[in-house]
Amino acid sequence: MRCDGHMKLTREAIRRVQRDCPYVRELCEAPMFRQEIEGWTNARQSNSSDHYSAVARYFLPPDDTGNLPFEVMAVDISHAWTHNASSGQRYHFMRAGNESPLGAYRNACDFILGQMNRWLTLFGQTYRWPEILSRGLRTTGFLGCAIHSLQDSFSPGHTTRGFHTTPTFVWNPNLPQPIREIHIYSQQDHDHHAHDDYQSGSLDTYEGQMAILATTELITLGLKNVSEKSASLKGWDLFQNKWLAQVGLSAAP
Repeated sequence: MRCDGHMKLTREAIRRVQRDCPYVRELCEAPMFRQEIEGWTNARQSNSSDHYSAVARYFLPPDDTGNLPFEVMAVDISHAWTHNASSGQRYHFMRAGNESPLGAYRNACDFILGQMNRWLTLFGQTYRWPEILSRGLRTTGFLGCAIHSLQDSFSPGHTTRGFHTTPTFVWNPNLPQPIREIHIYSQQDHDHHAHDDYQSGSLDTYEGQMAILATTELITLGLKNVSEKSASLKGWDLFQNKWLAQVGLSAAP
């Protein structure tokens, strides 16, 4: 997704988490989830104007560090080295030139789980309610990295999903399409990649809707583990098998 798409998708996921909050209300309304009014040109469609507005926001005051939508977006800027580095492709659920599709898939999934566990360790394991503000603001970047990679996995510029060799688009939130290929950024037409990212970062597209549902479920899973003071993320295997399932990825580069 583009920068504004990451923010728009994450804001909608947070709205749904807070609407249906199954835990202590203070947890669902932690400062990292604050919803600020955005001056988008189109609140539901990712576009170049809003993308550059989001980029500018990273460099201009006020400092939004610790705000989850900002942290998800900021991965593209604060970790800019990842776009071309082989070891950085997992930040965006993509594949390095020397990786096999299956290896890239495993690295990306392990990355998301690792970032969630780091967030849990620092924020959730020993928290007390008065500490939600300070601890949340210090650790939201880990959660942001996990969500960023998860959302990117739904962009056709990053992966090919489908139930058959040719992707079949089925609007069924209970049956996400499995990943059939993971793309290599350096071998792509970058204008076409950007077009795919704008599409998938828009709220009313299939890819955008699935990314919102997956993000909502990952945040909810994280909060469940926080509420239970889990030392590591319980329920990850079920989440991965639903939202990040893979079919036929090759173990050969």
